Amino acid sequence: MIEISKLCKRLQNFLIAAAVFAFSFNLVISTAEGQESPGSAPSSSSLPDSAQPSQPGVESGQSGKAGIPGTGSISGTVVDRGGDVLQGAQVTLNDLSRSDRRTTVSSNDGQFSFPGLLPGDYKIAVTGSGMITFTSSQISLHAGEVYILPSATLAISGGATSVTVNGSKEALAEEQVHIAEQQRIGKVIPNFYSSYDWNAPPMEAKQKFQLSIRSLIDPVSFLTIAGIAGAEQNRNIFPAYGSGIEGYGKRYGAALANHVTGNLFAKAVYPSIFHQDPR
Repeated sequence: MIEISKLCKRLQNFLIAAAVFAFSFNLVISTAEGQESPGSAPSSSSLPDSAQPSQPGVESGQSGKAGIPGTGSISGTVVDRGGDVLQGAQVTLNDLSRSDRRTTVSSNDGQFSFPGLLPGDYKIAVTGSGMITFTSSQISLHAGEVYILPSATLAISGGATSVTVNGSKEALAEEQVHIAEQQRIGKVIPNFYSSYDWNAPPMEAKQKFQLSIRSLIDPVSFLTIAGIAGAEQNRNIFPAYGSGIEGYGKRYGAALANHVTGNLFAKAVYPSIFHQDPR
């Protein structure tokens, strides 16, 4: 009887423990379900797919001309006469159909581009510092056409220089004589009858005699005559003149007379008569 009483008591304790465990388990489940409130937002996985808002920089319905179907473009390269690319040249697009104008500059590789152009007639003008403006012929752009302009070649802008010389012919010729009197070979030997100006004014008779006399009285001329007389004295040319100082003086006088007459007639008299320039 004692064994049956103990068995019944153990069974009773087991049932009580099982009831407490079941009650605790139900309490935990109900608490976890209560933490999800009715107003909470559903998770993103339960939401249906929706259109994403447009991002900045992405063309929307109000897109530029470049995004309009049927628009074209005009591009090209700016070079000089040598074929080298020109950077920073100003390129102007003239829309002849709509009287519109767009401007850009050539890049480091000399290229330029005008995208998003509507069909119509256009002209390109290219200008650069110190260069002649280049203007293209009329370009008829069609819908969706990509037109590449042949190289826009810029030439260096040149200028005409004119020099007006004022003064009379006589004054200019006189100035030429003064210049000729300063001309010497090795700063010693006279070189009066050489002109380095292709457009030098012609000498008048007065300047011809003036330059001739200037060459006659030049110290180098007297030294040259002295050398000629000495050579004649050494070789005993013209024996009738004799020897010694007297013979040398006669030979010096003869050489001087030949030099003076030859110079005057060849450099002054004959050029004045026949209107020739002795230079």
